[in-house]
Amino acid sequence: MDYSCVGFDIRIWPCEGVLSSESSCWEQDYVVYNDLKLKFDLKENFYQLLEVKDEGIFCLIKNLISRIESCNLIAICIPKSIALLNNERFGYPAGYSLDLSDFFTMGVDVGDVDGFFSVLQHPRIEKHRGSKNILSQDDFSGILDVVQLAGFIDENHAPYCAIKIMSLKI
Repeated sequence: MDYSCVGFDIRIWPCEGVLSSESSCWEQDYVVYNDLKLKFDLKENFYQLLEVKDEGIFCLIKNLISRIESCNLIAICIPKSIALLNNERFGYPAGYSLDLSDFFTMGVDVGDVDGFFSVLQHPRIEKHRGSKNILSQDDFSGILDVVQLAGFIDENHAPYCAIKIMSLKI
């Protein structure tokens, strides 16, 4: 599956909870997040993620985060087809063409496309899977199974999609 990076977040590192696209599961480092917003005049996009468009600023942010042991820079990626559709329909970012080659893929979460509410934490999904953990990016049938099941179990947050989580640190 082809993914587009739709924004960035700063999370506590190492993760003290369950790896997740949802910041209530994997806590955001609010201090560093807000400091970066001020220092680099960054805005939040419609996905409520940091919008970084400039490769030079992106490199400065990566260098800064790599020196802070207590946090990590996370790239949130959704299927390119969904990012393009949301861009066409709502003006959401279609993706940022920044160099993510030094990021590691942590896995795939499944959540609603507007707020990244992780359905993997839902009791019925956890019971079905036997786990709250994110999925391997190679587990296409597992990802498809959860995305489809989520639409029936939790209609209030639909539509759901695969959310690839990439990390500067591992």
